[in-house]
Amino acid sequence: MTGSTAFETRASCRADFLTCLDACTDNADARACLQVSILLEQTDNDDLKLAARYGHAVACAGGQRSGCTNRGGGIRNVRVDGDRLSQLSLDEKASCLFDPFTLPCKDGDAWGCAMLGQAYLQGERTAENTTRAATLYTQTCTMVAGPEVSSCAFATRRLDQIGQN
Repeated sequence: MTGSTAFETRASCRADFLTCLDACTDNADARACLQVSILLEQTDNDDLKLAARYGHAVACAGGQRSGCTNRGGGIRNVRVDGDRLSQLSLDEKASCLFDPFTLPCKDGDAWGCAMLGQAYLQGERTAENTTRAATLYTQTCTMVAGPEVSSCAFATRRLDQIGQN
């Protein structure tokens, strides 16, 4: 599951979606699973969004850290019918949330750092720590091309919320 496919971007997966999907489902190709999952979660169909959740888990298991971030973020932030983890209370979810963001952040995944900051801000499986959250939000923005990138925009809103910007 190292992701030896040509489907490293959403554009390449979208251009040949069925082959990309086959690479994910038939070969457990982590890169293809990540791209398929991102495309599926952008639909209005809950069944496809649920499939995206599982695809992110496969991508994560295959070493695609963004898959870990997306799975954890989905558990925390977006309820999808059929995803039992997203339907748990925040306290029950806490054991699933901290770890999926730690490795992606260490590996340079901006959304991983933003979600880890949120874990510190909310005290999810760690002591609530506004200073650490602010550091992670700031780090998020140093990892991307500019403040308009979605992960940085999210982090900036959180910094404003806690009065650290």
